[in-house]
Amino acid sequence: MTLAVAGATILLSTIVLAAVAVDAARPDRPDRRPELAFPPEWTARASPSVTSSGPEFTTVTDICGLLPAGVARRLLPGTAAPRPETSGRRWSCTRVAERRRGGETGQRSLTLRVELYEGAQDAADALARDRAAATPGAAGRAFETGGGPLTALPGVGDEAFSRYAVSKVIGAAGRGAVHVRLRNAVVEVGYGGHDRPVGEFGLPDYEAQRPLPEAPARRGAEEAARAVVRALTGCAPCTG
Repeated sequence: MTLAVAGATILLSTIVLAAVAVDAARPDRPDRRPELAFPPEWTARASPSVTSSGPEFTTVTDICGLLPAGVARRLLPGTAAPRPETSGRRWSCTRVAERRRGGETGQRSLTLRVELYEGAQDAADALARDRAAATPGAAGRAFETGGGPLTALPGVGDEAFSRYAVSKVIGAAGRGAVHVRLRNAVVEVGYGGHDRPVGEFGLPDYEAQRPLPEAPARRGAEEAARAVVRALTGCAPCTG
């Protein structure tokens, strides 16, 4: 086939496809219109009657400081220095602790994220999308297995829920997470990790890696989330 013939074939195919697309979208042919189905984690909305429970936040002055040092030491003994990050109206802080006991190694991590929205309604809509995305089987959870149902947490912020899942990207790791709305802020606190034996030649044995079980993962995430919400509630400079 010559280049001229090949080019003509490609052009003709493009024209045919364009004609099909136009025909499918014709207003006089509603039966031929393509329907776009978006996953609920993109479209979920909260009740339209959400109001703020206090003065709205305008900034987060010290993201890592929202977690009390005592809680950090209890959940992450031997933790390295926290790593804060800021991007626009999003703040995050990550802490990771490595440990080795005899023939086993382990890791525990605690992540904190806070995002501010224009108002309580926008924050509630964002939490609704988070809830839909956290549902087992939702798009984006292809590498997760196990875990219990979403659990409501009354009394934590204005509304909150917790979840647990096991990811199996490289070995198995269990993580508990708490999602909270407080006024116009959405907070996510995650606590998880794994333990594994040291294999031959001192190399990690990923196949024998054990995820942090659900009970301690949820318990750690909930303890940290309650402490963070208390600190954020009392942060006067964050509402200035």
